[in-house]
Amino acid sequence: MKSLAFAAVLAAGLAWSAPAAAAVPTDAEVAQIQQLLGFDIAIERVIAGKIDNAEEFKVFNASQRGCIKGELLPEFRSSMVDAFRQLFGDGETIAAWTRFGQTKGGAKFVAGMREQVKGNIDNAVDGAPKAEAVEFFKGMQADELMEVMEFMQSPAAKVLEREFPDTDVSPEQLQKLSERVSQRCGIEMPKA
Repeated sequence: MKSLAFAAVLAAGLAWSAPAAAAVPTDAEVAQIQQLLGFDIAIERVIAGKIDNAEEFKVFNASQRGCIKGELLPEFRSSMVDAFRQLFGDGETIAAWTRFGQTKGGAKFVAGMREQVKGNIDNAVDGAPKAEAVEFFKGMQADELMEVMEFMQSPAAKVLEREFPDTDVSPEQLQKLSERVSQRCGIEMPKA
């Protein structure tokens, strides 16, 4: 009996002294990192552009296209939140990126990232000419370059080496979305 009590005390002590598991990023943390990196409006822009510009949606009037967007956007936003949650892994990594973005060098670096994201989206949605590669370090002072270099050696910067998680919608999800559009908008979704 004495050894069982000792084991329980030892286990409790180890639990208190063990490092806490990294917390999964909250929706607010994901929204924060999406905004920092320029992805906060990307999904709306991509979905809206697809629905407004794609040939298969031109049979619908503006009101119908608006209804379709209203049904599709929440699903795709949720998919992007899940992707960012998986990519960053924990709230501390997002916090490290947020702190980096508040330094002079980090602010310039993430501004370059937002510019690149916007250029890629403009190209994908509007067919705008492919933007020239962003020169992230152009015009940075030595201290700003040092801030960027130090951050790039941190564990949080490893996010840049990771593959972006799959955001494809499953056939089952597409079927449910199509049914919802049919019920709420009174139209049949075009087959992709």
